[in-house]
This record gives sequence, structure tokens and C-alpha cells, in this order.
Amino acid sequence: MKKIRETIQSQYPDDPLLFMDPADYDKAIIGIAQSKGNKPKVTYDVNKVIKVNIKMGMTEEESWDFFFYNQESAYVGEYTPLFLFPLEK
Repeated sequence: MKKIRETIQSQYPDDPLLFMDPADYDKAIIGIAQSKGNKPKVTYDVNKVIKVNIKMGMTEEESWDFFFYNQESAYVGEYTPLFLFPLEK
């Protein structure tokens, strides 16, 4: 079974889409977002990103602070990833 990282790299070989390291964040990838006139972007589920941060040793509060300051706010060019906040039913 191909890992998500390998799938993305094989389907988008000319697009540098993966910025979040370590690869533990690959578990939070929910897809690739595209819109006309824009570059494709890896899309992460925010709740899963927070869980990865916690597994890396952060408290929940630290995880959210780290997310808002270092992950969501990071701009890495036209391929900057998107973060989806799932709606509760």
C-alpha cells in the first residue's frame, strides 16, 4: 500500500506540496485542493494536526498555540498548505 506522501509526490511530481515535517503530519492530510488559476495545495484536517502535535509532547493548549502561530500562519509561497476546520454535525 502506497503512503500518502508517495502518492502525492507521484501524482504531482513538479509541485512541491509537502512542507510539514516530520512525516507524522501525513496522517492529517485529507486531500489536495485546487481551484482555477491557483496551484494545488495539500489540505490538512486541523483536528488531526492538533493530535499529532499532542503526540509530539505538547499539551492541548500548547498544541493549539503552536498550530496558530507556527503552522496556520506560515507562508511558504504559492503552495502554502490549507487547513480545514471540520464542521460539527
